[in-house]
Amino acid sequence: MKKIILGLLLLVAVNVHSATYYFIGSQGGSLATAGNWTTNPSTFTASTVAPTSVDDVVFNVGAANNTTNTPLYVSLASANRIYNSVTMVNAGAMTFYRSSTFTNASNTLEIGSGGFTVASGAGPVTIGTVTSSTNFGGVTLRSAVNTSINNNSTNALTLQNTLASTATSNGAVVTFTFGGTGTGGYILNSGAENKSSSNTNNVQVALVMNNANATLAINGSSGFSGGFTLNAGTVSLGNSSGLGTGLLTLNGGTVASAITSRTVANNILMGGDVTLGGLGYQTTFTGNVDLNGGTRNILLGNSAIFSGNISNGGLVVGSSSATRTFTLNGTNTYTGPTVVTNVGLVVNGSLLSSVTAGTNSTVNVNGTIAGSTVSGGTLIVTGAGGNTVVNTGTATVNSGGTITTATVNGGLLSVNGTAGNVLVNSGGTLGGSGTLGTITLNGGSLAPGNSPGLLTAANLDASNGNLKFELGAPTTRGATYDAIDVTGLLTLGTNTTWNFTVVSGYSFQLNDAYDLFNWGTLDTSTLDKNTLLNALPNLDTANTNLAWSVDSFGIDGTVSVIPEPTAADLILLPFKIAKAAITLHAELTTELGAPYNQMD
Repeated sequence: MKKIILGLLLLVAVNVHSATYYFIGSQGGSLATAGNWTTNPSTFTASTVAPTSVDDVVFNVGAANNTTNTPLYVSLASANRIYNSVTMVNAGAMTFYRSSTFTNASNTLEIGSGGFTVASGAGPVTIGTVTSSTNFGGVTLRSAVNTSINNNSTNALTLQNTLASTATSNGAVVTFTFGGTGTGGYILNSGAENKSSSNTNNVQVALVMNNANATLAINGSSGFSGGFTLNAGTVSLGNSSGLGTGLLTLNGGTVASAITSRTVANNILMGGDVTLGGLGYQTTFTGNVDLNGGTRNILLGNSAIFSGNISNGGLVVGSSSATRTFTLNGTNTYTGPTVVTNVGLVVNGSLLSSVTAGTNSTVNVNGTIAGSTVSGGTLIVTGAGGNTVVNTGTATVNSGGTITTATVNGGLLSVNGTAGNVLVNSGGTLGGSGTLGTITLNGGSLAPGNSPGLLTAANLDASNGNLKFELGAPTTRGATYDAIDVTGLLTLGTNTTWNFTVVSGYSFQLNDAYDLFNWGTLDTSTLDKNTLLNALPNLDTANTNLAWSVDSFGIDGTVSVIPEPTAADLILLPFKIAKAAITLHAELTTELGAPYNQMD
């Protein structure tokens, strides 16, 4: 019973000594003057004591509470002011300041667990300095406990000096949560620190941004180490060190650089989808990124660079402008997907992830990736591209670049570097002037060169595909006309189709010869040469009497331009054939003698 009575007495004591005070300013602007306060907003009866650390204080800027000086300046006078909560109610500019004759130890406005609130329609509010006079000094906002800073107004809440903690317990973490529903936002011109200058204990400050409608602008350098958590809204970086030294947790919202590009060194835990940029400047993140086991959606408002290791999840990156780039410089170990749409992806480091180049995207691989799928975008490989699938769009392997294997289901794969085995299905085209493994055309097309050029393959099975050649002057093989070198087996068949295009306006001449193929071994057992002959460019013009010959194609892969046979040549052709046969018979008889005659 004694414990219960004692508890009731303590509760009564707390209630007796805590109250809500309303600032009326009837005796000036000092917060230390009791007559400037009332506990009865109906009668405005002046208080005999000023509020203390257990009390809640309310500022009504306007004639309704006998305060007529707007904007309102209130002074901390000669001491720190500590209240459980501070609330701004009505519209009107208000500034907290201190006299410049007081020391820095007397410049703290401290709030308790009740927090600092700007009501809807109130403000703008400044905690800091009256810049119009040198007689006014700065004020900083502090707290010894977890508290909130809520702005429900369309006007800004500005903290001109450092936000910090006055906690004294060693190892304490004090969290400031920026909340509210207004659009006016918050401005931290001098950033945030762990503690006030008089506190030597290991105290950490943490910041949380929860207001989805507003921007938290951190324009100064910060040294707090408890971490920054962004759940909603926008954090605007006016200083690269604005987010302190602790973990940056991104669960939502927007991180954007203001005034110029910024570099953020914090390690990052990404627990949700975020927007990067939107204020016109690029942001570079140099710390490591943990995707927390999920596939995170990133919307680029401006270009972004990540130089640390990204791990534990996957990324889907998009943008409203394809000119924005998402650059990965680090050795990244996440194995989930990397999907980009309407954005440029630059991989200068490495990825264990496979990349999907979606609609209107460009992927530049200067480093190493596990593989890629091109579905409406563009892939450019200068480094190592892994296994590649092209569905729609374009993939290019530059000189010096390499891919392991490739399947071309549609679009174009141009290999000017090196590639392993390539399967080209119906609707797909393979081109370039590089070196490849085995090429198999499964209804697809092979167009060697880059208008024109020479393609080299270990083996080529074109028995079920389309071969496309560009023919200009027969001056230089692989330079003025297309050609293919096959170091192993070349297979051509009845389902091989041919397509020839004349380039540079060239007019064919007598004895022009085009060495289309070189091979190690040739299989043309089912090739119909007439199909090849009929596909060659038309030479039947009024100014020429030329024809194509494919007679030596099966020997050296060459097609050539010969004189077109005359009508007399065609009439005499059977006789010429018979004469040739008789001549051949006589020559054989002479060389082989009686045995040949007997065989005959």
